Amino acid sequence: PFENVTVGQKPKVKANQERDRWDTSDLKRLIHSAEFKASTVDFKWVTRLMLYGGLRPSEACQLKPSNIVEIEGIHCINVDDSGKGQRIKNANARRSIPIHQTLIEQGFIEFVKTRKKHPQLFNYKPVGLVEDWSKTYCKHLSILQTCIGMKASQRPTAYSLRHTFIDEFKRLDISEHIMAQIVGHANPNITYGRYGKDIQARALLKYIERLEYDI
Repeated sequence: PFENVTVGQKPKVKANQERDRWDTSDLKRLIHSAEFKASTVDFKWVTRLMLYGGLRPSEACQLKPSNIVEIEGIHCINVDDSGKGQRIKNANARRSIPIHQTLIEQGFIEFVKTRKKHPQLFNYKPVGLVEDWSKTYCKHLSILQTCIGMKASQRPTAYSLRHTFIDEFKRLDISEHIMAQIVGHANPNITYGRYGKDIQARALLKYIERLEYDI
């Protein structure tokens, strides 16, 4: 019964070093490239949502117009699995994320209004037997990176945009329980995880707004 069973090896690097982040120079290289500017509106918004909201690629790609809501007068993204075809990683992934002012200034809310009559916020479709919502986006990003000279296996990935968001929060010394709620992780602290209620949108917004990229 153990013929095809392999034994796992101890990791050779720390967990926080396993996935690359996007550094400022690479972000500038991406955002200011002619290839990015010529990309679809969907591709641009999904990229920004990961960078300024910490969404997983699949979470961003499967959003519906109804997932963009106002809570306490704050524009938020509801990440959930209530719509047809929507899936989330686990119960912790179900959350509301205040929308960063940069995205609002760039016209995200106006974009959402143009999509009110569509079933999906973006035109991405689930692909393959596993119904991967992000596969088309990730493929587009990979092609774009190659076009601007970022070598395969030596460049950050789509998921690294989310990792960058989390890394910036860590640099700002924002409490882990706050970051966990925003990005959809389990709360690492049993006191806050079991007994503490979720932080409200207006309070979360002040932490989101601390995030700035020099790009």
